Amino acid sequence: MGDDTVRSLGIELDLDEGDLISDAVLIAKVHKPDGTVVIASKPTVGTDWVTRRGLIAAAADVESGGYRERED
Repeated sequence: MGDDTVRSLGIELDLDEGDLISDAVLIAKVHKPDGTVVIASKPTVGTDWVTRRGLIAAAADVESGGYRERED
């Protein structure tokens, strides 16, 4: 999945100046031509399995309200 595909889905991160993304995992729901639906994931190059699992677990917590945005 290319960067243009991700952008076309409306995915953006609101980063502050100086913020640096070190690792990321893209998780996607994919509709196959035969009608099946699968979940696919792809980490950034160099992301180790521990970081990958940690990002996925933390994302689940964020989605369930386990973390709040930091107040400046």
